[in-house]
Amino acid sequence: MARILEKVDPDLVVMEATYGIVMALTLVLVAQLGIVNYTSRHTLVMAILGMDFVWGAIDMFAFFRSDITAERRRRHLLRKLHAEGVSESTRQEIMPEFEGTVADLVDGESRRKVADIIISGDIVEESRVVGRYRNYFINALTAFVVTAGTAIPVALCILFIESEDQAFLMSSLISSVMMFLVGVYFSPFERKVYGVLWGLLLTFTALALSVMCAFLGG
Repeated sequence: MARILEKVDPDLVVMEATYGIVMALTLVLVAQLGIVNYTSRHTLVMAILGMDFVWGAIDMFAFFRSDITAERRRRHLLRKLHAEGVSESTRQEIMPEFEGTVADLVDGESRRKVADIIISGDIVEESRVVGRYRNYFINALTAFVVTAGTAIPVALCILFIESEDQAFLMSSLISSVMMFLVGVYFSPFERKVYGVLWGLLLTFTALALSVMCAFLGG
């Protein structure tokens, strides 16, 4: 399990958990307030599970396709720059590829040195990138599992808690706890107190978005 988590993008987990929880809570809220009337609890549960399942499947396909496409585009670019050799123009052409990476945190001279190393380096053969494709698939599958998985506790509460009001309350409570724990576990901060605050911020954000979606028809 630890080895799998090492390959997973923490921001992806937080994003997909937020999607799943917000969508599940939105449907619970519209049912609770009578904005949408469901013929039975089973109908509401199917709507919640179906919504999160479909959204997770869409993200799984989109992320995997995006990663593979980006990989092939970068390979094509690197072959072109490798053939042209190190120069100021090739440096400038590869610099945008550094945006959003750890290279943003170093000075310009260091970035130029990195660019020179990459441009002049040997390109890995496509037959040796299977491992990266596997990591891309794990990330994409994680998107599906997290999004779909957040609906399960909500569905169980609605199905097995006799009182409808209590079922809706427990659904909101458990979803909030899940959002908080995800935020704390994948916090970008080293200090635990900041991780707790981060988890609380994500929880309140998810709840606020659910309310907005419920009343705005989201």
